[in-house]
Amino acid sequence: MAIYSCNISNVSRAKGSSSCANLAYITGETVLEDRTGFLYQYGRQDRIMETGTILPQNAPSEFQDPKKLFNAIESFETASNARTAKKIMIVLPREFDLEKQKEVVESYIKDTITIKGYACTYAIHHDKDDNNPHAHILIANRQIDEKGNWSTKSRKEYALDENNERIPQLDADGNQKLGKRNEKLWKRVSVQVNPLDTKDMLEQLRERWANECNKHLIPEQQIDHRSYVEQGKEEEPAIHEGYTARKIEAQGGISERCEINRQIIQRNHLLKQIQNKLKNIAEKIVEIQDIFIHPHKGLIEAPRSVSNSSAIVNDLEQLKRTVGGKYEQLKPYKKQEAKQGVEQGVVQEQKESSLPKIIPLSGALSTPNTIPPLKKTEISSVPKATPPSPKIMPQSKAPSVSKTTPPPRTFGVVSRERNDTKQKLDSAQNTLNYTKHIEIRIEDLNKIIKDCDEKIESKGYKHYNKKAFGLMGKLPFGEGQKWRNEQVARAVERKDEAMTEQRELFEQFKIAFGMTYKERSVIYDRLNEAIKAYRANYKKLDNEWQPLAYTQHLAEQRQREQVERERREARQLDMEHNPEKYKDRGLTR
Repeated sequence: MAIYSCNISNVSRAKGSSSCANLAYITGETVLEDRTGFLYQYGRQDRIMETGTILPQNAPSEFQDPKKLFNAIESFETASNARTAKKIMIVLPREFDLEKQKEVVESYIKDTITIKGYACTYAIHHDKDDNNPHAHILIANRQIDEKGNWSTKSRKEYALDENNERIPQLDADGNQKLGKRNEKLWKRVSVQVNPLDTKDMLEQLRERWANECNKHLIPEQQIDHRSYVEQGKEEEPAIHEGYTARKIEAQGGISERCEINRQIIQRNHLLKQIQNKLKNIAEKIVEIQDIFIHPHKGLIEAPRSVSNSSAIVNDLEQLKRTVGGKYEQLKPYKKQEAKQGVEQGVVQEQKESSLPKIIPLSGALSTPNTIPPLKKTEISSVPKATPPSPKIMPQSKAPSVSKTTPPPRTFGVVSRERNDTKQKLDSAQNTLNYTKHIEIRIEDLNKIIKDCDEKIESKGYKHYNKKAFGLMGKLPFGEGQKWRNEQVARAVERKDEAMTEQRELFEQFKIAFGMTYKERSVIYDRLNEAIKAYRANYKKLDNEWQPLAYTQHLAEQRQREQVERERREARQLDMEHNPEKYKDRGLTR
């Protein structure tokens, strides 16, 4: 099935990127950048199926060579933060063969990009076994004017107020500033004239790619550039997994991004079940209302309506029990529509039929759900409960639904939960600090290994030239070479020690977390999420614990005062009955 994906990004010099480097990657050719003298070459040429360069009108013929085209834009842009190109990555439908893919890509470029004066180069890539067909489009980020020159990206214009009048530049005294030739100075603003840098153009690029593909796809395979929210869908979109995440899964591990997508699929499946259930309920409501609208059908159709009403009650209870707490998260208007429709049908049925009355469903829909909300890992294994059928009885004898409130939590229970959460929070924080300590130590060892490699490759001269030559001038013949050999031997020994310690740290990391050191970002993400959750839970418990602790403190204080009061009363009674006992102490009255 065809899927939609269109990613647009900048080739920015400020981020260390180069359009020549991107050209070498997508075409698989060796590209020399004239501006810097860097030579770019990437492998995997077998994945490249087609390449081509498409130019607008009035473009120089030499730009048909993509190397000259992007070297020209790199040389023309002089700013250190210049954005020299735009790159687009689009997923190609598997329903198209290679010729059709090439035709669709070239048609999209001509109708959307080159018609606006931009030159670009494209390349179609296929992975192994013709999987993951996609195309890269590299666009020079300047239009080519009628004379074949690069056009400007922006221009200066006068700033205008609400009355469309120029705004003067004022000095500290409030007077308009004057230029060197005594001319008045006005405020100016920079106006963007490069369409490729505008949001409207980017949205057109996304929309027209979907339109171009849909010209060649049957209606069942149509793709849509809009998000689920814009399409009015309630499904949760999946996230991009990427090559690294799938490699972890292929090696038997569990990637966090793949796990998130699996949970999203489970939630979407559950949402689809809820929507189907609500759809069935709505159809039954329409059926009941249709019976009520045609009373001439008489008592022949009435028993069916009663059975349908009972079925609706069963379906609602089944839905609540099946999805647990997720039922309360449905959109309010859907619950309200279902409730109003069922109650209206039941009331109408009670008026027109001589059959026993049915209990209204207001209590059934408003009764709090006592089943706890489902966890993410439990969504796929939801038990299907079969509640008993509701009883049909007169309305006057209908039982009242009472809302049960949970008992208040005691100080001891909250204190234990608070202390346990604090211990978990401290443990997660200590684990994160431990991983950071390992990472810092491994970085230090990498620096040591790199420094030792430089000493070994330079045969002792690196970093020690002045000292070595100074000693050579004073030492006898051959001593300088001996000294440098000793430096190399020390570097080799130190490198072996650093690599041994590094391997031990890698092994410790794998034993502690069950993952390799390269996968430490997954550990960091999980620890940060755990710390965030523990911290929020601890804050919530602490807010609940503080008033209970204050109440407990007052209760203990009152208890201590009561004990002290009883002790004094007992002593007073003892002094009254045994005055001789306290006579020598001077405590008798």
